[in-house]
Amino acid sequence: MSGVSNLLLISSIGALSFIYFILRLIQNRRFYSKLPGPTHSFVWGHLKAMGEASKIFPPNTHPQNLITYLTRKYSLPEIFYLDLWPLGPSQMVIVSGEAAAQISTVRPYPINRYVNELLTPVLGANSIATSNGNLWKKLHHMIGPAFMPRYTKTLLGSIVDETLIFHDSLKVLADKDVFSMEEELSRLLFDINGKIVFGFPLNAQKAGSPILTDLKYLIESFSLTFRTWNYIKKQWVLLKQKAVGDRITAYIGANAKKRFAALKADKEPATSRKASSILDRILLDKIEASNVNLNGKEELEAEYLYMKTLLVAGFSTTVDTLCYTYTLLSKHPEVMKRLREEHDRIFGPDISTTAETIRQYPYKINELDYTTAVLKETLRFFPIGSATKENPPGTNALEYKSRSYPTDGQMIMVSIQTIQLDPRNFEDPTAFLPERHLEPNAASTHRTTWRPFERGMRACLGQDLAMDEMRVILLLTTRWFDLEPVVEPAKKQRVDFTNLDLLIGDQAFQQFRMSAAPRDGMPMRIKSTGRS
Repeated sequence: MSGVSNLLLISSIGALSFIYFILRLIQNRRFYSKLPGPTHSFVWGHLKAMGEASKIFPPNTHPQNLITYLTRKYSLPEIFYLDLWPLGPSQMVIVSGEAAAQISTVRPYPINRYVNELLTPVLGANSIATSNGNLWKKLHHMIGPAFMPRYTKTLLGSIVDETLIFHDSLKVLADKDVFSMEEELSRLLFDINGKIVFGFPLNAQKAGSPILTDLKYLIESFSLTFRTWNYIKKQWVLLKQKAVGDRITAYIGANAKKRFAALKADKEPATSRKASSILDRILLDKIEASNVNLNGKEELEAEYLYMKTLLVAGFSTTVDTLCYTYTLLSKHPEVMKRLREEHDRIFGPDISTTAETIRQYPYKINELDYTTAVLKETLRFFPIGSATKENPPGTNALEYKSRSYPTDGQMIMVSIQTIQLDPRNFEDPTAFLPERHLEPNAASTHRTTWRPFERGMRACLGQDLAMDEMRVILLLTTRWFDLEPVVEPAKKQRVDFTNLDLLIGDQAFQQFRMSAAPRDGMPMRIKSTGRS
């Protein structure tokens, strides 16, 4: 008898679950059928449209490419919706700079809580990249001074030191077999960021580093949890991510305590001491305020999380951009020629003189206008991802151009790539034209439409430092080496929003990792230009 009762109970639960699913499906589909978006199916919502779009691109293509494709295919407006239930969060998508400004600068919207859930296994809970409200304000106030130009310019000497090691590594690779540019740049940027964060070399370029291996695992495994339907495999990845993340946090904590002890032992007042790293800057501020004792129970948990964020995201995003910069330069020799001429004109032809000039006059790097334009144009083609927001408490709609757009329960996504490849925003958007960023009114003209670091109060804190890093690296490499990506150009253009696949094949479509990244480690060949 009990067996029959259990069977009836299970059947009842199953029936109720099915009824709930059907009712939720009907409610969802009715809601989105009335909103702007691609062709909507009462059964599939927009899942079918997304599935068809994904077939056009290489495997694991970053979703921003699908958004750009759908926007063009269906002539979608500045704001539209994607009904992805039950396989994913439904989205309100913004594809214009003016509309994006409404939620980034006019009234800044908070980061979507789903982003914090996704990044917690990688960065830890409530990092500066994912937190909101008073916690974010506290973190921003604490970290912000470490990214002021007057401080970051003092770090250029360390960047030069590590880049010269990278230069020597490229010499060894010249005229040899194919190598991974992503791998080489990862070691360089890890060492640079290690020096900037901790103040001492991590030596990944010379000896390798288990912490770098851990960081790369966190980045590369991020998308695995989205790509597998295997529950056991997904949980295993999440468990491993936590173990790896805990190891990195412990490493940061051990070094913070060691450095704190050294700074505390110094009798010179904290206010008069010069910080040699971001860690020093944070610890000296704490010592001055007399509100931390790392030998006791209190720990710098928020600071650890930020340094972890900087190590994880800071090096990978810069690596991605440099991979594409070298690739685009190799395919546009006239741009490379002008870049090299600028470097010779401002810093002279000799590498030792160039390096010493940067050390002595770090602000001189700001004179590299064309180099900066090359980086900006690369970031226009290959932004590292999209901005993801949610509606502020107490609101349920965005009022824009006399229309009300429901925001409650939506993942609000600003598709940066779509905006930056829109011909209404950039003339001849498929052409690689760095000079467009040198036009007299370029900054004001594109103040809402060029946004790879995002805009407003949630813009990337480290963007100026990242640009300095990339300028120095290009300055100390491009005149001595010719780099050629190992790619298979497409015979036919896949989509209308870019023709780069005719030059660089599948590399034209970034893959989805923690950011939008190059494929297969960006394989390259390198030759020496013969310059001493």
